[in-house]
Amino acid sequence: MSQMHMTAKIYYTISIADSSSHVFARLEVCVSISGTLTALTVVLAQHFEKRRATAYSVVFTVSALNTFVFPPLVELFLYTYGLYGTFLLLGAICLNTFPAAIAIASPVKPQARSGSGTPEEAVALRDDCEQRDPLREALKCFATPRFWVDAMSFGVMYLALSLYLTLAVDLANDKGVDTTRAVFLLHAFSAGDVVFRGVSGFVLDSGALSSDGVMLLGFVLQASALEVLACSASFPMLVVGSLVLGSGNGLRMPIAGVVLIGDFGLKLLPMVFGGFALVCGLNVWVRAPLIGNSMQV
Repeated sequence: MSQMHMTAKIYYTISIADSSSHVFARLEVCVSISGTLTALTVVLAQHFEKRRATAYSVVFTVSALNTFVFPPLVELFLYTYGLYGTFLLLGAICLNTFPAAIAIASPVKPQARSGSGTPEEAVALRDDCEQRDPLREALKCFATPRFWVDAMSFGVMYLALSLYLTLAVDLANDKGVDTTRAVFLLHAFSAGDVVFRGVSGFVLDSGALSSDGVMLLGFVLQASALEVLACSASFPMLVVGSLVLGSGNGLRMPIAGVVLIGDFGLKLLPMVFGGFALVCGLNVWVRAPLIGNSMQV
C-alpha cells in the first residue's frame, strides 16, 4: 500500500519541482525506495506454483494495456489543465489504487501438525533454520556469475526498451518519416509487446521452451529488429522492426521472477530481486550520455 502513496508522491514531486535537477534528484530517491515490482513479483510467486509463469504473464499483460489508455488521457489532461495539473491528476489516479492494494498479501502459511516427526528431526530442522541467515545467503548469491548473467541480460533488455521509446520518433524523422506517421511505430511496438507478454507464460508452463530458451529467442528477435530499424528507411519496414522489437521485449518482460526462482529459489527471491532490480536500473546512468553522444555524431 505504501507504494501507491510513493507513486503519487513522485507525480506530486514533479509538479512542484522548480528545476530539472531537483526533479531528477527527488525521483532518484523516490524510485530507489519504491518496491512495487519486487513486492508484486514475490507475492505472485508465493500464491502460484504450477502456473507461476502464466500468472506473471497475465499480470504483466494487463498492466501493459495502459499503453493504450494513458497516452490519450495524458493528452487530454495536458490540453485541459497544463503540465503541472497533469502530474497532479496522475498522482490522484495512483491513489485510487489504494483499495485494491489491500488485497495484495502473502498466502497464509500452513501450520505444522503436532506430533509429526521425531524430536531429533525437529531439533535438526530448527538448527538448520537458525544457521541459514537469509541476508548472508542473498549476499552469496550476489557474488555468483549466474546472478550477474541474469541481471545484465535483463538490464540490456530494459536499456534497449528505454532507448527505443526515447528515440523512435527521432529515428523515423531522420529517415524522412513525418512525425504524425512516426507515432504508429510506438503502436506497433505496443501491440507486439502486449501480445507476447500473454504468450510467454503459456510457453514456459507448457514446457515448449525453458526460461533460457525464451530469453534466447527474445534476444534474437531484439537483435533482428534493431538491425531492421538501423538499416531500413521505408516506413513499412520500420513498423515491422518495431513490431518484432516489441515481441522480443514482451517475451522476456514477465519472466524475471521465474528465472530468479529457478536459479536461487523462492526463499531468497525478495532480496535477490531487489539487487537484481538495482543492477537493471543502473542503465539510467548510461542512457543519457549514450543518447547525447549519438546525437552529436
